[in-house]
Amino acid sequence: MARATKSKVRKRPPASARRRGSAKDRKKSEKLESIIDELRSAAESIGIRVRRERLLREVGYHVRSGLCRLDDQEILLVESELDADVQVDLLLGALSGRDLSGVPLSEDALAMLRSSPTA
Repeated sequence: MARATKSKVRKRPPASARRRGSAKDRKKSEKLESIIDELRSAAESIGIRVRRERLLREVGYHVRSGLCRLDDQEILLVESELDADVQVDLLLGALSGRDLSGVPLSEDALAMLRSSPTA
């Protein structure tokens, strides 16, 4: 004889409880996104093409974020689902050791470049 089981249904929390983090976290996230945009623009201005997208993985190979070269074009592949901190680190790594004297950067971005362990 089959036994009836009670299904467990998870209710979705109200919209007010689903908000992502505190106002301080959102502000930090917005600041990191603006720095990502600024660093991406700086990379493209010195000839590095930046592709920020979802990198698909299939059986037999694993795609990772990083700098690569295709013919004579440098391309920085950035997994869009990575945390903003990691995306910033990838961009800083690609820009380290390059001449950025002609590229306008904010004080925050310059400070990050100076303090980057890859610099």
